[in-house]
Amino acid sequence: MILTTCAACAAPLALNAPRCVRCQVRYCNKTCQMDHWRRGHKQIRPRFWSRRPRARLGPDEYVVCADILAKTLNMLEDYAESIALLRDVIPSSIAAFGLDERRTLRLRYWLADALLHAGTDKAMIREAIEVFEDTSL
Repeated sequence: MILTTCAACAAPLALNAPRCVRCQVRYCNKTCQMDHWRRGHKQIRPRFWSRRPRARLGPDEYVVCADILAKTLNMLEDYAESIALLRDVIPSSIAAFGLDERRTLRLRYWLADALLHAGTDKAMIREAIEVFEDTSL
């Protein structure tokens, strides 16, 4: 079973968990979805989570936008949103630029930072430490 995390609380989820119809982020339940919506998902979703703009943006622009958004979300302490964004973007960045390219390393750094701050369980903290060790900025 492949796992992902809840965009509201960062809890591990299966891929068949409920999700936002438009942007596809996943939630534990309706309560998490409504809480996330009230905390600003409705403003972020149309601009950054839509799958359509990816076709119009080149990989470079898309990664730069994701980097800025992840840094902003981490500064606002919205770690669950940042984790969901970065887990979606990092594979695209690795495919386009490679694992050791500076843009990819920055995204992985923001992921580790978000995981460390949101980490309420040992698995998330362990993942953060592994990403930090692999990232040499």
